[in-house]
Amino acid sequence: MSLVINLIDKVTELVKLKVEQVKVELKGQAAVVLSKLIVFFVIALLITFAFFFLGLALAFYLNSVLPSTFWGFAIVGGIAIIISVGLIILARSEAFNQAIKNNILGND
Repeated sequence: MSLVINLIDKVTELVKLKVEQVKVELKGQAAVVLSKLIVFFVIALLITFAFFFLGLALAFYLNSVLPSTFWGFAIVGGIAIIISVGLIILARSEAFNQAIKNNILGND
């Protein structure tokens, strides 16, 4: 009987260690994902600022070339709307979504 109890204790200990190992691995993976997300959002924010200021610069340049003080801003705004609509259409595309899923999951 002692042998069976000893075996049950060893199996219980092994299961506890395995659960603890999985927890540690998941925490490590979560930390990696979180750090990548933070870097992604910081880069996205910086790129957004860059496009904003480049758009302002283009609008002011167009205003200096065109005989108006607002057409440059209207043209840049129109370009931004066209790009946004194109990105929305692309994001709704099933092929694009599948490609993103495959890239995230590592499938070729």
